[in-house]
Amino acid sequence: MNKRKLPKWTLWGLFFSCLSISLSSQDLSDPPASNRALIFAVNDYTQLDTLQYSIAKASQLASLLQRHYNFQVEVVANPTADEIDNKLKEYKFFYKFDEGKSFNKEGQLLVYFIGQAHRIEGRSLFFPKDVSIRKMVKTAIGLPQLSRLVDEIECEHILMGIEGFLGTKEDIAAIRQDSSCLLAIEMAAQLEDSLGIMSKLSGNTRRFIGLAKDGFYDTDEADLSKLLYQTLEQTTDSSTLHLPILLQRMIKENPDIYCDGFGKSDGNGDFVFHRQTKFQYEGIELPEDQTAERSPLVTSPISRTQQDSQMIFVDGSTFWKGDEFKVGEADESPLHLVEVGSFLISGYEVTQEEYQAYCMARGIERQFAEASRRLPVNDVSWYDAIEYCNWLSLQHGFSPAYSIDKRRKDIRNSNLQDKLKWKISIHAKANGYRLPTESEWEFAAKSRGKHHIWTGTREPKEVAQFANYRLAELPPDSLINVAPVGSLSSNGLGLFDMSGNVAEWCWDWYDEHYYSRWTNENVLLTSDFGPKRGKFRVAKGGAWKDPIQQIRVSNRIPLRPDSRFETIGFRLVRSAE
Repeated sequence: MNKRKLPKWTLWGLFFSCLSISLSSQDLSDPPASNRALIFAVNDYTQLDTLQYSIAKASQLASLLQRHYNFQVEVVANPTADEIDNKLKEYKFFYKFDEGKSFNKEGQLLVYFIGQAHRIEGRSLFFPKDVSIRKMVKTAIGLPQLSRLVDEIECEHILMGIEGFLGTKEDIAAIRQDSSCLLAIEMAAQLEDSLGIMSKLSGNTRRFIGLAKDGFYDTDEADLSKLLYQTLEQTTDSSTLHLPILLQRMIKENPDIYCDGFGKSDGNGDFVFHRQTKFQYEGIELPEDQTAERSPLVTSPISRTQQDSQMIFVDGSTFWKGDEFKVGEADESPLHLVEVGSFLISGYEVTQEEYQAYCMARGIERQFAEASRRLPVNDVSWYDAIEYCNWLSLQHGFSPAYSIDKRRKDIRNSNLQDKLKWKISIHAKANGYRLPTESEWEFAAKSRGKHHIWTGTREPKEVAQFANYRLAELPPDSLINVAPVGSLSSNGLGLFDMSGNVAEWCWDWYDEHYYSRWTNENVLLTSDFGPKRGKFRVAKGGAWKDPIQQIRVSNRIPLRPDSRFETIGFRLVRSAE
């Protein structure tokens, strides 16, 4: 037998032996003295691609721990390296000097990190929000540093988890050979039936769990927290999961899970999750109109196949952009010739159902009703639409079209009322979803540049066939509110609701004098992304509340990027591959 392993086997063997002997003499129902969880979750990186699920995973796990396992949970969203360091030092102070005993030294502390975490140059690293691409190893936080900071917290029983972990086959083999935690799991497999009740916690516990695997981890797809959540959720009331048993069940589902000890870890220390009995509520007789619960709108992200089936290919060409018929505002003139490349555009506006899937994934609080599934999403800002585009691109395996830096203010944005002013850049060669440029939107609304005032027609008497808008005299079958997408006829390209229903965000900055730069009507403008700066972003198409004059396809609506209105939504575009 390897002598280096002997103490670990012996200590864990003594632990399980003592545990099985003492079961009958212990209190089988009392939970640990005090449970706390500190969860760090990073979605929005300064220089790396945005993650989609980190904060949502943290929220889900926090809810379960609070509701059923008597944990007090703190979630720190998008922390920098300094914020992580300061928060751990804050907990170190509280556990050492807290006289109120809300931070009980004899209790348990779960410290969990969700975000980009990889193994680089032989070092395991967690990436805080402000990690630098050029100095990645120096600006990330190494596992030894995290272990030291967590170990200094004077709580007897600490479990630390990191959602991602990267290593070579040789690294993993060495780690697994030395893992006392894994040895304990092997022994626990034979003792699971006798460990289904509470044990007395003794000794210092310092355990680490993560993922170990060759290759690259997509952090959004890493399932450590998902498995932890599922295993704890499936535990029956009034029962206890000891750490070795918990991990043994998780490893059955994913053999890449890795665990080990660190710092002041005793061989007989344990970490337990004791599930409380569900609360019992007295029956209350409700009025008849309140007895039936509203069925919630529960949905999953739209698949790539579903989205592709909605996308319409628009063959690029040149067209006359602006007010062709001299019926519009000054900012729609002069008419000028624009070249538009080929692109794909969604036949429908993004729906409430599709947007709710995004909100659920991101942990965004927003109310949805079953009856609104097919209505276009509204009350979304330009920034909301940009973030949705990037999220859906990642869902479908495309490269995001936008780089989003929430920390830096955009100097090109001169709107003093914009509370966000995120610095957002577009990647012209990306194949992901994005908002249409104003030129692309108008070209598509005019059915590839036809001489139309409204989408599908130039005749006022035909507009009601294509657009949901406010009529002076309502015919019996007219729509008087926002309507489900696709309720009326499409234009010549198969696009619905390009005029009316809800107005739609475009990429471009608004400049009322932008068109006047082309005094010569024969000037050809190539790949027009609009002005370089401005106060407002452009919306197009008008809404159900607008009269016929405001739903013209050449009409331009200037709106503050962070504003939200019930009459504004958006649709998606992709560059043609």
